[in-house]
Amino acid sequence: MPNYKVIYFGVRGYAETIRLVFAAAGVAYDDNRIEMKDWMVLKPTMPFGQLPVLEVDGMKLAQSDSICRFLADKFGLMGRHPIEKAAIDACAETISEIRVIVMRVQTNMDIPQDVKDKEMKVVLEEKVPPILEKLEVCLKKNKSGDKYFYGDTISLADIHFFACCETVVRLNPKAFDNFPKLAALYDRVKNHSHIYKWLQQRPDTPV
Repeated sequence: MPNYKVIYFGVRGYAETIRLVFAAAGVAYDDNRIEMKDWMVLKPTMPFGQLPVLEVDGMKLAQSDSICRFLADKFGLMGRHPIEKAAIDACAETISEIRVIVMRVQTNMDIPQDVKDKEMKVVLEEKVPPILEKLEVCLKKNKSGDKYFYGDTISLADIHFFACCETVVRLNPKAFDNFPKLAALYDRVKNHSHIYKWLQQRPDTPV
């Protein structure tokens, strides 16, 4: 078994899907959470000068979505055949749009808090729902939306959906009011035995 290390800051952010993939697969890894004060020293040693980074037996892999695909494929969370794998990948890419628009506002340190609150309200009420609507349609195409995005077992798409929507749900508890199938999927992933165990032991962070 390879030795895995996830290097990221002490938040969920762009690394949480990676951590959840490890959790779902029941695979051990080193969750290396660095302090911001140490980042400028570490930055030149990281591929492309970015985090998160996954170390596999000392080799560093970069870009969160790429890392997720690599791990999900390795752990059997990427579908049963090439077409399903591509569909799961495309679904995950769509889900990433939610994370991008939410974090773009949430991590913006150049605007006053009241302005940030107004911008986040627009994101949550106007920009996120159209993406959720597309995802609800996608989910309903498989088993009437009562299982997962694809097939009968959890995949990267489902895990990524949960990870990217955690902050949305925290900021807007009514986010899934018009999307009952997505609401049920969110709870299904949350209560997955291995994922639930991780959620109980991980650090609680705002993002």
